[in-house]
Order: sequence, then C-alpha cells, then structure tokens
Amino acid sequence: MAQRIHEVMDGELPADRLTSREAGELDEMEEAVRDALSRLRAEPVPEMSAAVMARVRELPAHTAAQPAVVERLHQGLRALWQPRTFQLAIRPAWLVAAAAALTLLAVRPVRVDGPAVPVTPPVAVDSNPGGPAEPAPVVLVQFRLHAPDAQRVHLAGDFTDWRPEHALHQAVDGMWTITLPVSAGVHEYGFVVDGDRWVVDPLAPPVDDGFGGRNSRLDVLATGGLGL
Repeated sequence: MAQRIHEVMDGELPADRLTSREAGELDEMEEAVRDALSRLRAEPVPEMSAAVMARVRELPAHTAAQPAVVERLHQGLRALWQPRTFQLAIRPAWLVAAAAALTLLAVRPVRVDGPAVPVTPPVAVDSNPGGPAEPAPVVLVQFRLHAPDAQRVHLAGDFTDWRPEHALHQAVDGMWTITLPVSAGVHEYGFVVDGDRWVVDPLAPPVDDGFGGRNSRLDVLATGGLGL
C-alpha cells in the first residue's frame, strides 16, 4: 500500500492531495473492506445453549442448591452467545490494508510508491502472575462521519475523558475521518461539530448517556494483541 494512501487512512494527509490513481486505489480498498465485513456479519452465530443445558440436566443432583447454579449457568451461556453489533464505519488500519492487498493482488500487481511503514509490535504480555498488571491491548480504529456542511469536527469519548481533543480531517464528499489507537473494551463516544453540536455516529449502536442524551457505543475486541 502506498505511503500517501496510508497517511490519508490515518488522517495525516487530506484525501484531496491524492492523485486520481491513488484516489482510485483508496476507493478499491474501502470497497474491499466493506465486502469483507459484510461477509463476516453474514456468518451465523452458533446456538449451543440448548445442547449444553440438555447435558447439564442429565447430570446427577448433588445438593438442593443445584437448580440455582444451573440457572446462573444458563444466564451466563445466554450472555456468552448474545449477538454483538459491530459498526461498519470503524475498523483497524491493518484490516483495511489486508483486505485491500488481497483484492489488488487478484486484479493487478501492487506498486509501492514509498518506503515501507514500520509496524509497531503488539504489547508484550507478562506471564508472571505476581508481576504488574498487564496493559490492555490497543487497536487502531478509524472513526468516520459524513458531515458535508461542517466547518470542523472533533472526536470525544470516554477514552479522551470526554474532551474534544482529536480533530478529524475532511476527505472527499464531506466525509470526516481520523484513525486513533483505542484500548480493548466497550467505549462510548460522539462527534462535536463546529464546536457546539453533539452528533452520534449513525452507524454505531446508540446508548443513553444518563442525562437525557445519547452517545455511540464502540466494542473493541483484541485477539493476539490486535482487535476487530
């Protein structure tokens, strides 16, 4: 992937600085990611609670308190297999690059216009149980908002102490974007448009902020130091 395209994806370079060829490659990458994520969302969630509970009911009773234990186990299994909604507009930069590379290899050779970009290794895991607490894995997440009439857009969330300190960069067709490292977990966020208007992400699940308003929810998962 070209260095300039990588800088646009990370919000370091405005998209209108790209050449027509680079803009076409960026469009192909984004289309490949949308196609890959749509396939992932189409995969059915396995339903195992019925089979597990049938096996539990076959176990011999040991104490009078077993029904309560079984009920707690049933609740835990329901929570484990509860479907989760992931927003399409945010994703790690490595997933964009991987999907785009596979697509470009299928249609034509890939040309790299700039030097290789160093990859930051995942955070090392301390296997010593008596040592300090392990840091939460960090995932690169791209935030996007379509606001063609906005003059400026900032990002605020629980991962910024609700300060609108990250300015988004305007791309093509009124799309504002920024890529930030976010720790794994469940977060809430929103966009501050023109300094005084709070806007939720239309592609993210809405949540009540407890004060009569709404925020957007972000689920950041990590596998082997990287998340989806």
